[in-house]
Amino acid sequence: MPDVHLGKPNTGAVWPGGASKQGPHRVGAFCVCPQLEGFGYELNLRPAVEKDVTVIGTLVHVGLAYRYAMTLAQKPDWLVYPDGRWAIWTCGQHRPDCRAEALRIYDAYCAFYDPLIQRGAVPAWKPLLVEHQFEIAFTMPDGTTEPYTARIDLLAEENGHVILVDHKSKGKIGRQTGNEYASDRQMLTCLALSRHFGFNVERVVINAMTREYPDPRFARYEVPISHAAYNRLGEDTAHALRQMREVRTRYPDPANRPRTWENCIRKFGPCDFIPVCTEGNHRLVEYVGRT
Repeated sequence: MPDVHLGKPNTGAVWPGGASKQGPHRVGAFCVCPQLEGFGYELNLRPAVEKDVTVIGTLVHVGLAYRYAMTLAQKPDWLVYPDGRWAIWTCGQHRPDCRAEALRIYDAYCAFYDPLIQRGAVPAWKPLLVEHQFEIAFTMPDGTTEPYTARIDLLAEENGHVILVDHKSKGKIGRQTGNEYASDRQMLTCLALSRHFGFNVERVVINAMTREYPDPRFARYEVPISHAAYNRLGEDTAHALRQMREVRTRYPDPANRPRTWENCIRKFGPCDFIPVCTEGNHRLVEYVGRT
């Protein structure tokens, strides 16, 4: 397997894309809990040791970013490794257990789709943008603007039609997979900004993969976008950004924001910052800055 020192000299772990600093993920965090937004986005913190499922999902995304970006005419700056396996191996060097799991899923993904694409059983995707961040100056009702960003996993052509693809690693795939994203803020924002910048996106697709043993499962699901939620997106975003402004003004210290205690445990598990909120800010030493 490749070593971190091979390839381009002195690159170390170079991650494709990265989190949007002022976009739907941040607004979503604020709506869950203002303190979560303060810790996670204004202070830009994450646990020094992240959950296995988070690391595995991130590393699989790295591999898929390389798989699709390799065919772009204009290569992104972050494309510094020879292929997706190399990228996963290098970026996952700090968590060998998670790296092995991510490679298992990524290899199975390639082994599943490559033969299907070659014989025309599933359509090939022609990448247009990979891990691309859109940015606009969002106009508020008072005439001021806020920088607003959204990062897409993949924008591609499928049989001549433009589609927006979001990669999702999941515990399992069910018949309702895709439906849960019909009103998802991130999905709607990526769709709206893609169209704003001139891409005639016709469909939104979940590229789903599981972490199941012994064999992961894979499927592509179309998201039945809620037109009502899509049409409300601008108004809902302005309302959330206005609330964020008000909280920042009233509570200028990002480590001392209102806490929404009923949201400490959600479907994704416990909030990463429960130790800080329950025991005190001295626990912040256990967190590091996001890359």
